[in-house]
Amino acid sequence: TLLSMVMPTLVEKFLRDSMSNKPKIYIASLYSRREEMLENANKLIANGFTVTARWVAGGEDGLDNEAIAELDIDDVIDADMVLSFTLPYGTMFKGGGRHVEFGVGVGLGKELALIGERECVFHWLPEVKQFNTIDEFISSYA
Repeated sequence: TLLSMVMPTLVEKFLRDSMSNKPKIYIASLYSRREEMLENANKLIANGFTVTARWVAGGEDGLDNEAIAELDIDDVIDADMVLSFTLPYGTMFKGGGRHVEFGVGVGLGKELALIGERECVFHWLPEVKQFNTIDEFISSYA
């Protein structure tokens, strides 16, 4: 029957997901760093993580701003962790959606981690983990 074919797959998925110590990750970063973030997403996936941030693979292409905002919030909700790629303190840039995504993560009680320097006051919350590189972050789950 269909159930006998589907059920083992669902059970395997549940066991795999529940036994993994690796969180589902939303990548928060400047959109202009998308190519770099796609490389980081691929590195995370190759190391057993799941990446929920569809924007890094072009998931926002063709969408209007409202739809992009809803897509990104949905992807944060689907994640266990918001992994924010920061810039050196005081760097000037246009945009700030990554800070909103981080804030949604704070509000939803997600795990929070930074790659790079702490940029704003909320990055100093005690639950925020800070790493210098993506490799250092990945090694922390080895």
